[in-house]
Amino acid sequence: IINTCDSLVDWSTLRGTLQLDTVDKVEGIASIKAIGNGIQWDLIFAVYNPIGTWDFSLQNSITLRVKPQALIGLGFVLWNDWQNAFVWDLSKPKYGMQVGVWNTVTIDLMAPDAVAGVPNLAMIDFLDVRMQQPVGGESFNFDIIEALVAITHALTVDSSPITAVPFTIDDVGYVTPVSI
Repeated sequence: IINTCDSLVDWSTLRGTLQLDTVDKVEGIASIKAIGNGIQWDLIFAVYNPIGTWDFSLQNSITLRVKPQALIGLGFVLWNDWQNAFVWDLSKPKYGMQVGVWNTVTIDLMAPDAVAGVPNLAMIDFLDVRMQQPVGGESFNFDIIEALVAITHALTVDSSPITAVPFTIDDVGYVTPVSI
């Protein structure tokens, strides 16, 4: 789990405010509600920046829950720094987002919608969830953000019998098969 969204620790905002919403949530004790600054067309940014970095190079996706009031400019961004980022435009039809209801969004880490600079999934410093305010003052809630580990090899089981070959080891350590 990247963040349960039950606390505002390590969260900040640009062009709005953040508050815990203990009523409208998916799980845990709260979701985080980002409320816009009231200026039409401004983006609201909810930024999560704990100490250290994440290595998402072995993950294949990130899942989060989002309840937007608008779909314009709705996005999720993983940043190495303010110049290098992976961007997912959650307002695209492929994500199937709906306004006013909780949506579970799975983001394919290998298929961002845009890239800024030369980002590196092994050194992610912070992330943001964002939404544009088409009128001004809109808000969105988000809850539980988690990374899912990629499975690169399927497990197969060979149930065929094993044929044992008897052997001896001499004083020097050479292995010699023994005929039965």
